[in-house]
Parts: sequence; C-alpha cells; structure tokens
Amino acid sequence: MFKKLIITLLPLLMIAGNVKAGEKEELMHLRYTTAKLLQLLVKEGVISADKAREMISNAQAEAEQRLIDDKAKQMSEPQQGEIKVPYVPEFVKDQIRQQVRAELREDVTNDVLGKAKQERWGVPGVTPDWIDRIKWSGDLRLRAQSERFSDDNPDGIHINYNKANQKGSSAGDVLYNTNISRDRLRARLRLGMKAKITNDFDVSVRLATGSGSDPVSTNQTMGEYGNKYNLMLDRVYLKFTDIDLQDYPWLTFYGGRMKNPFLSSDLVWDSDLAFDGLATTFRYNLSGSDDLFDMDDRSKTLYMTFGAFPLQEVELSTKDKWLLGLQLGGKFISESGRSTYEAGITVYDYRNITGKRNETGLSLNDYTAPEYMQKGNTLFQIANSGNTSDAPFALASDYNLLNVTGRVTFTHFAPINVKVIFDWVRNMGFDRESIIERTGGSVIVSGGGEADVSDITEETEGYMLKVVVGWPEITRRYSWRVFGAYKHLERDAVLDAFTDSDFHLGGTNAKGFLLGGEYGILDNVSLSARMLSTDEIQGAPYGVDVFQVDLIAKF
Repeated sequence: MFKKLIITLLPLLMIAGNVKAGEKEELMHLRYTTAKLLQLLVKEGVISADKAREMISNAQAEAEQRLIDDKAKQMSEPQQGEIKVPYVPEFVKDQIRQQVRAELREDVTNDVLGKAKQERWGVPGVTPDWIDRIKWSGDLRLRAQSERFSDDNPDGIHINYNKANQKGSSAGDVLYNTNISRDRLRARLRLGMKAKITNDFDVSVRLATGSGSDPVSTNQTMGEYGNKYNLMLDRVYLKFTDIDLQDYPWLTFYGGRMKNPFLSSDLVWDSDLAFDGLATTFRYNLSGSDDLFDMDDRSKTLYMTFGAFPLQEVELSTKDKWLLGLQLGGKFISESGRSTYEAGITVYDYRNITGKRNETGLSLNDYTAPEYMQKGNTLFQIANSGNTSDAPFALASDYNLLNVTGRVTFTHFAPINVKVIFDWVRNMGFDRESIIERTGGSVIVSGGGEADVSDITEETEGYMLKVVVGWPEITRRYSWRVFGAYKHLERDAVLDAFTDSDFHLGGTNAKGFLLGGEYGILDNVSLSARMLSTDEIQGAPYGVDVFQVDLIAKF
C-alpha cells in the first residue's frame, strides 16, 4: 500500500518550479518526506536500492513530460491576460495531506520521529554523544554452599596434581579433601559495559571477581580475615557484524577475550569460561528470498563458526598450545513459531597439549605441563628424576573432540517454556600406542595412582540430558523455572581444566545428576537452589553432594 502511494505521489512532488513561494516550500517539504520514506523502505527491505532509484528516475521523466504538455496546452489556448495556474491544485494537495495522514501516520511517522530522535535531526545535543553509545549491566550473587562427602571415600588417595605442579612435588599437603564436609559463603560480582562504536562495531568489557589462576570460576570465597576481593578484567573483545541489503547479519567477528562463541553446554565448557583469541560466524538464511513477503523470514538459518584460541604462549619453543574449533549448525523455527530447534556438530582440536618427558637432570620441557588442571585426566611424570613424587605432571593423551549438541525449545504455554538440551562428546585423540611412546608405558590415572597403559580402559565419552521448565529469563517478580540434568563424563572425554567447576567439584571421571529451581522474589532479584550429586566412574570411590542457595540481583 505504501509503495503504491509513493508511486502515485512522486511525479507530483518532483517539480516545484511553477508554484508560489509558500506552496513551493510546502511541496519541497513533501518531497523531502517522500525521499525519507523511500530510504526507510529500502532499509527495511521492502524495495531494493536499485528499484528506488528507478522509481525516482521514472517520476522525474514523467514530471518533466507533464510540464512540456502543460506549456504546450497553455500556448495553444487564447490568452486574454496573464493567468498563472498552479501545477498542484489545492484539492490535490488536500488529498495528498489526507492520504499521508491516514495511511502513513502510524507506520511511517513513528519511524521517522524515532529515527529523528535517535539521530537528533536538527536538535542540539543536550548530553555528550558517547553517553548514548554506552550501556552498562551487571549482577551480584551471594551463595551459601555446602559440600557433603560420601562415607565410602578413602583418605589420602586423590592427589591435587595442579597444586603439586605449583609446589614442585606430589608429596606433602597436596591432597583433595574427600572426607571432611565443609560449608562456605561465596560472592560473585560482574560488571559489564558495551560501547557502540559504529552500527557495525561494538566493544564489550566485563569486570568480575575471582582468581587470576582459575579460568572456570568467578566466585570469591568469604572468610579470609576480611581481605579485599579481587576484581579483574574477565572479558574484553571487539565485535563486528556485517549486514547485507536484506538487513541480515550474515557475518559476525569476535576478537579478544570473549564469551563462548559456540553452541554448547556445561558438559564440555564451564559457563564462566572466557575464550582468548579470534572467532568468526558465517550465517546463511534458508528462508529469505526476493519475494517481499519472505525477505524478513529467518526461521531457517545455517551457520558455521570457526575459532582460534591460544592457550599458552611459550617463549623458548615454536610449539605454542592452541585450541582450534569448527562448528556447523542450524536453527529452525516451526511455522507456528512455537518451537525452536537448534543443533551443532563441532570439532575441537587441541594443538601441542600433551606433555614431553625431560632429559635426566634437565627441565627444558617443563612448559609442556598444563598451567591449570582440575582432576580426572590421565597424566604422566615428565620430571624424569627417579623420584615418583617430583613434579611436573602433564597430560598423557591428546585431545581432539567431536561434540554434538542439540537444543529444543517449546513455547506452547508461553510465558512458560520447555527446553530440552542434549550434548554428546568423544575424544578422538586418545591413542594407546602414542601414549606408550610418549610416557614410556607408565601413567597416572584419577583415583588409581600409577598404572600400566596396557591395563587402563579407554574412557573417552561423555553425554548429558537436561530439561528446563519455566520462564526463559528470571527478571520479573513471581517468574520461575525448574531444571534437572544427568551427566556422564569419562576420564579422558574432554580436557578437565575447562569443565563445570561445580559438578563433582570440577573435572572429569564423574557421573551424576543435578536438580534445582529459581524464583523471582522481586523484579531483577531472584532466589535459586541447586543440588548436585555425583560419583566417580573409575578408580577409588569419590562421592560428593553439593548444595547451593543463591541470592541474585541484576542491574
């Protein structure tokens, strides 16, 4: 309807030469408004830029022809005096006004006024421009956490090899607590800023509490004689989004310390983990076409995400540690709009992640030991000193992961949603012969101490099923959701350094379930509770139940 109206009005608005001064000013105003409408129609994808230029060109030609015809008609008629006839009669202008007011007021005037307000057309800036380009957000979480260990857990079996590497030896006080139940109060503060540089470029920065040596937790444990909390730069990245002529974001680029760019779950990656490096996502809209009714349809999207993330830069070696990731995925929305299906298949390739044994008396290969571990992965001693307690200890297996993630969301009972998440992973890099060549045949398994490589089983798979029922976001008073999940994550299925730090208190070689819920007690204030009950899969018994109660305020 808008397109037909503009085609009708354009020839009348192209010429303002034979009208009076007041009428000319009014006509020029209408020409400017029509030009703005054309720009908006192009931006919204209703017509193409080429079609808009063609419409203006045709209107110009038609208007010029009308002038020639009118002049010829005036010369052919007898003139008794100088009579000027306005090109646009008053009734035509009234008709134009009525049509614009009746048909374009709600759909276009609001857009034009909104754009004028956003871009401040003709209005001097009351506040500096940079203020409008920055948005702040944050949250504060207070947590009461209780850890209850199984009575069957043996004492003095589970060694904290991350602590042993830092201390230089696995002897002494480097054991995990597996027997004494504990209660803790913890706090987490996150403060984020997003700055819009241009329509295509954004910069995001987030500060968070936590430890600089722990990449999978932003919690600050209370009870350190009132010492001040650590507040560090948790995320800082540049985001570039390229939009095509149909206003479709076909390309997104990230650079810096960013949020997880992949479709994933907390089976493989902890939710607090940030990724250092570069990532790019390409999208292809299967639904859009040249048809005006289909151009805005984005119910079927395919995408590919590639990321390159340096894990450890080594000064004295060209074999820096890297993580490369490639994901192919798709997102599909049902015709009713009540169901959303999303799935991705991902390959994660760790480079130079395994350990390398030192020569006797030397320590040149100490850098091959991980800078951070939790627990679960198969290790071996690279000290080569003859003393079995000497650190460092490094990864025995390579890690090349195949990960399949699916997510289905049903909104038939909106605002209540039902979300089902499935995740499966397998480490394709586990190779027994390579491990024997790398380690000499002797390895350290979680909860089992030293073992011969030929005697250990291949534990390289993990899976998770999770169901969430309730509101998609807990930001309103009385909003709620409940959830439950079961996880099974074998010893060498993933790198234990980056897994969920709450499930089994971090690491791999764990199975169990979690149950919980969250309730909005006020707008932007919620109360949540979770229980995680887990046991070991292989090795010495290690069972633990974790209870968490959180008070969360968002701003």
